[in-house]
Amino acid sequence: MNRFLLIIALLLINTGVFAQVDGNYNYSIGIRGYSLMQLPKIAQQTNTDDFNNVWLSGGMLKLNDNQMAFRISGHYLYKRDYSFNNQCETCESALGNLSDFSAKLGFEKNFNYSILQPYFASDFGFRSTSFKGTVKQVNTSSVKKPYSLNTSKNGGTFTPVLGLKINLTKQVSFFY
Repeated sequence: MNRFLLIIALLLINTGVFAQVDGNYNYSIGIRGYSLMQLPKIAQQTNTDDFNNVWLSGGMLKLNDNQMAFRISGHYLYKRDYSFNNQCETCESALGNLSDFSAKLGFEKNFNYSILQPYFASDFGFRSTSFKGTVKQVNTSSVKKPYSLNTSKNGGTFTPVLGLKINLTKQVSFFY
């Protein structure tokens, strides 16, 4: 519901926000519409090849100077009832809350200023992932009691990007 209200509020803003089609504008504002992301391994997680579909979880501010765009971006993912198998599939099962946060600074250079703009970019940043939950034994013949699991991972990130930006109008762009 909060995401829906945010989208409505952003659509009702009446100020001009411009994409970098011809290089005449000083800033661009972006919203991360969709991401397919793989989270870092938690504890002794066995199913680390799971990918998460994430909608409307971040944003970007670009400061343009006709040669290069300086990017500031971030995202926040909060997912309830995240579960995984710990140690092995028949050993332990974990259930709890997962949060993931990332903030990045970087640059972007367009190859041209047409409707279809290939570009390259590089971002440096910080990422934090934490999990708080309970681990229970899957095998009921075991006498181990459930225990709580609180873990967090923090680290630096480097993201090289080779992408394509499609400028539908001077005010709207999509980039991949």
